[in-house]
Amino acid sequence: MNAIDTSKRVVGKALYLELRKDNYTYQMIITPPAFSQDGTAIPACVMERRLSSWHPRKNWQFSSVPTTGTFAIERNANGEIKEQELNRAQYVGAEHIYRLVSRTLDSLVHRDWKLFKQPITVEATFKDVELIKGGKTSNELVRRIERSRKAFNFPEELFDQPVVAPATPTTTPVV
Repeated sequence: MNAIDTSKRVVGKALYLELRKDNYTYQMIITPPAFSQDGTAIPACVMERRLSSWHPRKNWQFSSVPTTGTFAIERNANGEIKEQELNRAQYVGAEHIYRLVSRTLDSLVHRDWKLFKQPITVEATFKDVELIKGGKTSNELVRRIERSRKAFNFPEELFDQPVVAPATPTTTPVV
């Protein structure tokens, strides 16, 4: 029996933001909410990291909307989701992801970080959102973002200026 490979099926668009300040770059990827093949809700997630010329290979940090308590999506006896339940879950999920993202962006803007070029949207697959929900980096999603960065003429370097060691202050002897 041939099973259909849905891991490469697109579930929505992921949003990539790149902000810069001096020789630092802040990268943020927001993935869409989805349902897994078995019908489990996969919440919207945020992947973020701050790179610098001193630390150019930082790991991604993950945060997502909870899937329990008031965020849980209930099903009827047939396993179907009621329309009003889905609408409520989407509203609560959107509100929570807004809080996650707005707090971070407000903090960055307050500290004078600037959006570099423009936001980029790329397709997110089941495999991408399932990996990210589990706290793992989807290398395929990152590669799609890298290809899009090239297509939009983003520079290969992730930093605005090279590292320059701070000058050591010279002291003059007091006479």
